[in-house]
Amino acid sequence: MKGPVVKTCRICGTVVTPHRRPTRKAYWYPRQCQDCFKKDRWPELRKKRISEATRGLKHPLAVPLGSNKIVYRGRYAYRTIKISDTGKWPYEHRVVAEQKIGRALLPGEVVHHLNRDSLDNRPENLAVLSVGEHTTGHLSITRWSKAYDSCLRCGTTVGRHVGRGLCNACYHRFKKTHQLS
Repeated sequence: MKGPVVKTCRICGTVVTPHRRPTRKAYWYPRQCQDCFKKDRWPELRKKRISEATRGLKHPLAVPLGSNKIVYRGRYAYRTIKISDTGKWPYEHRVVAEQKIGRALLPGEVVHHLNRDSLDNRPENLAVLSVGEHTTGHLSITRWSKAYDSCLRCGTTVGRHVGRGLCNACYHRFKKTHQLS
């Protein structure tokens, strides 16, 4: 039978003493020394051995500042950007708008993409609006209807659009003659 091989602790590098298993001929090597084992058991001791060289942005797997990624909110895609080591990734369009207006956005303000492309975050494409202005802008229709310029029967744009390209009066006449529910 071979004698024990010299192995080191995986944490501190000190020589680990192997133990002989009573039921087997092989030696059992612990992965760490007794001191490091105790530090793993008690978190307050473990905190002391975490190196300052691998915290935060110094960690080899840390994402550098200025990196961006795309997140999806429903059917829209937005770009987020890492601006600090806090672990938060704010929306890039909000950061660009804050830089454009020179102050932080207020709680009732939203950033609107003028060309409706949520990934186009150029300063000239962004507008800071209140929530009400933003909603009104999205809901307003510049034409008589989204799909029709005027009523299909009488051609008016004065009466309110109801449906099927018809104004209120023409729609009710159509509904009465065709027995729609």
